[in-house]
Amino acid sequence: MKTFVLLLLLTGLCWPAFSQNNTNFAINGNGARAAGIGYAFTGVADDASAISWNPAGLTQLYQMEASVVGRSSVGQAEVTGFKDLGIESWNAEAASAFQFNFASFVLPISVGDFNIVSGLAYRRMYDFTSELTQTITASAFGFSFQQREFYSDINGGINAIAPSLGVELNDMISVGVTANIMTGSEDGFSSQTDDQVTVSEATYALDYSGLSFDLGLLFKLNDMFSAGALITLPHSRKFTYTDFNGVDPQTGEQELSVPLFYRLGAAIRPTDRLLLAADLNVQPVSKVEFEGVTLADLIGQEDLNSLHFGLEYLLGEETIIPIRLGFYTQPLGFNDDNGDPVVAGVLTAGTGISIGTILLDASLEYARSEQVTDKTANINLTTNELVFTLGAVIHLGSD
Repeated sequence: MKTFVLLLLLTGLCWPAFSQNNTNFAINGNGARAAGIGYAFTGVADDASAISWNPAGLTQLYQMEASVVGRSSVGQAEVTGFKDLGIESWNAEAASAFQFNFASFVLPISVGDFNIVSGLAYRRMYDFTSELTQTITASAFGFSFQQREFYSDINGGINAIAPSLGVELNDMISVGVTANIMTGSEDGFSSQTDDQVTVSEATYALDYSGLSFDLGLLFKLNDMFSAGALITLPHSRKFTYTDFNGVDPQTGEQELSVPLFYRLGAAIRPTDRLLLAADLNVQPVSKVEFEGVTLADLIGQEDLNSLHFGLEYLLGEETIIPIRLGFYTQPLGFNDDNGDPVVAGVLTAGTGISIGTILLDASLEYARSEQVTDKTANINLTTNELVFTLGAVIHLGSD
């Protein structure tokens, strides 16, 4: 068991020198309003973030508008069960500065009898930015240090330039498409220090590219009920390492073959003031292939299927204040030592206010997960994270 503990101490929970984010498909939802209702937005999709959630929903927008969204997060983790092995504490803290999440411009147009809405967004599809510090405090005996620190600073992610189009076929059915022209980069620095003496340092950098298409469908039975679907067609995620410890590794362009993903959503409006929504998000990430080998076989990747629930209630008469609440599951893509999937439960809340032609929305997400890292020694890892999202919409025309 001491050998196992020393191995953990040597490797830590920190990022490796080469990024693991090139296989990261964790959802990075766009929009503060969608975040407030737990990202149960596929059957709602009635603001500019429909470009990412369901482009068919763009047909519900009747005036020109622009939007911008930013996000920040903090988190902490604790590993327990090591005290009998000489480890007094093992804690981690993570944070990311307030950064870009989503920006869009939407323009309704009419072609004959068709209601057509065009949109263009620049969005963060996958966000890898995080600053992580792990601190391990050992007893005076049995280890060569009293305090070991693993530090990593990751910046970047996969962005997309996303032209989008929604077409209303009739009063009940709308369709839409979004093209995601993927770009972006990621760079990372990691280090290990023992009792404030640097033991090792590492750097890496890589660029991302690719192209994917999202197909959207929105069905509105009446003013009370709507349902939506989003299909992300099979595509490739390409990446090229440009730096490894100050040297170009010359690995060339590599790619992941991504299968079809999809989302299904429904929304009910029992009254003019109340919205209830639910989504099913299906991401068979285990079937993603790298050089003909699935991630399930390569790294034991599990699927990232999730459930989302949310509500919005409008308070007030002259000044309307929305109250938003939600919950969703956030699978981490692997099983713990008991063989159980590690899934975070995420509670969300949000609100907003209208100031003239400007709409401001804010949301807060709280995620918690627990996993058994060694069932024999009763070693467990608990994580907590807070995510804050702030967005603004500016209406540039009249109804």
